[in-house]
Amino acid sequence: MDPPSILITPSLIIFTAVDIIVYTQTLHPIIIERSTPPSIVTT
Repeated sequence: MDPPSILITPSLIIFTAVDIIVYTQTLHPIIIERSTPPSIVTT
């Protein structure tokens, strides 16, 4: 039971890291787009 857990955990961390990168890359333009109009409105 222990060896599979040791093998699954790093792959899950790698998968999560890739997922976070993809998520950030996808959300980044949306965050900039949504952050810019309120800044213009506030200014």
